Amino acid sequence: METSLDAVGEAVFISKCHLCAIFRLLVGRTFGDYVRQRRLTHARLRLTTTTQSEEIAQVCGFQAVTYFAVVFKGERGMSPMQFRRSGICNRLTLQKS
Repeated sequence: METSLDAVGEAVFISKCHLCAIFRLLVGRTFGDYVRQRRLTHARLRLTTTTQSEEIAQVCGFQAVTYFAVVFKGERGMSPMQFRRSGICNRLTLQKS
């Protein structure tokens, strides 16, 4: 399923504006913030694998690997590669087990 406001609004038969208002009221943050956070969580878990960053960005819904790197660094304070090298990935892998 596409994660644009238009697509989700059409799927649930409400306008984009109404969807934004309801979503923010129920979830406590904007639709865009929620989608970005979900994508970053998915990417963080995928960084525990040996998969290339370009592929991770694409699979997680980012249009460009450079945008993925900028957003990831803004959220985590380090680039995806720095995150992978930091050892945090190893702790995430152990937590999943």
